[in-house]
Amino acid sequence: MQDSLPGGDFLLLIIILVFGCIAGITFLIFNNWVKKGYLFTNIENALKVKNHKMVVDLCLRYLKSKPPHALVYYYMAKGYEGLGQFIPAIANYEKALVQIEEWEKQGLRVEIFLKLGTLYSEQKKLEQAIGYYRMILQKLPSHKEAIWRITEIYFEAKKFSQARTNLEKLVSLDPSLAKAHLLLSKVYHIMGDFQKSILQLEKFFDFTETVSLAVNKEISLLLADNYLALKKYKEAFNALKPLLSEKDLSGTVLLKCASALLKSGEFYQALNLTDDFLYRIPVEQRSGVLYNIGHICKTEGEIFRALETWKTASSINPKYLDLAEILENYRVLIENPWLENIFTSEEEIFEKYVRKKFNLTLDKDVVEKRNEFWLFKRELLMLIVFRLSSVIDTKALDEIENTLKEQNMIHFSIILYALFGVDENASKSPFFRKIKEVSGKEFITFFSQP
Repeated sequence: MQDSLPGGDFLLLIIILVFGCIAGITFLIFNNWVKKGYLFTNIENALKVKNHKMVVDLCLRYLKSKPPHALVYYYMAKGYEGLGQFIPAIANYEKALVQIEEWEKQGLRVEIFLKLGTLYSEQKKLEQAIGYYRMILQKLPSHKEAIWRITEIYFEAKKFSQARTNLEKLVSLDPSLAKAHLLLSKVYHIMGDFQKSILQLEKFFDFTETVSLAVNKEISLLLADNYLALKKYKEAFNALKPLLSEKDLSGTVLLKCASALLKSGEFYQALNLTDDFLYRIPVEQRSGVLYNIGHICKTEGEIFRALETWKTASSINPKYLDLAEILENYRVLIENPWLENIFTSEEEIFEKYVRKKFNLTLDKDVVEKRNEFWLFKRELLMLIVFRLSSVIDTKALDEIENTLKEQNMIHFSIILYALFGVDENASKSPFFRKIKEVSGKEFITFFSQP
């Protein structure tokens, strides 16, 4: 009986060696896979506890002996980002992108594009940031986060038309996206579409359950600004009124409240409000609020209310901006308080006082009433009283001349009463040479006589 076939032992040896190699290779692959999985687990655990230095060290250790891997670069980028080292973070995110050749791993690519956009934005490299967001939109044109982030860049760069286009698309894609409605409201306000701005604020509240105190204040101010622009002063005040009860009342809120009342003709309510709330705003804001309220009073034709406000501001901070110069320029009004009968927004007071000085009693004696000036007629003489507390410039003088032409009274004798006179350019007008000017001390003397 034969022990074995010829060469049988050799064949068996070959088989054993082949299976041994396969087992060895399999073990090495498995061991490498286990080590890689173990490495990624360690990296992920380090990320969870925000040990970003360990993340970077583990990734560098891997790359010393292993071929490049997208996840390793991705994790290392997150580590650098956590350490605040944005330049190497960007570099490693971009290396990770190189390793992801296809859009098969779309989620990771999108996340990296968003990360790169954010990092470039923080570096103020806005074009690069926009470029990465556009890469997302090329494949996913309705990607809401990419649209939102580009819009934020446009808004900060004051590219409001582009921001508006994106936001209108965004709210059409997702009508419940409250933050988009709020930013769109701001854009509409800036671009002068105040009614649309108000509508977007309403939509914001439709899709928002809770609003922080800071956001509520921001919205109240924006809503009030819209109403002020639309000359809906009562609505503006009502939008702001709840903010007056805030513990930390700001000068901005008080100023806008007073402005709404002043522009609606509620002068005494506005000034009383200012008196009541002035000492609840920070000390450093008080002079500024009073200074601006004074200018609003002047614009609304109440120079004496303005002067009282400016004097209070000066008592708090006499060196605030040009307060001292303003009070000096209007010293003649401060020293002659009876001039309030002329420089007042209340027409009845003005008319009664001036008629008495001109000895006019008939309705037809008043030819024209303007905010800037009134025309009175006495026989063949035109008497013009300039009601603004400022010099007459060329524009104002031209308006007076054109009004006289419209009334067919340009050839009458004309006396122009203007306390602060006519400026140098206006005084060169051929029309001005035809009229008699009563200003300065002569104005004071004439109107102060019993």
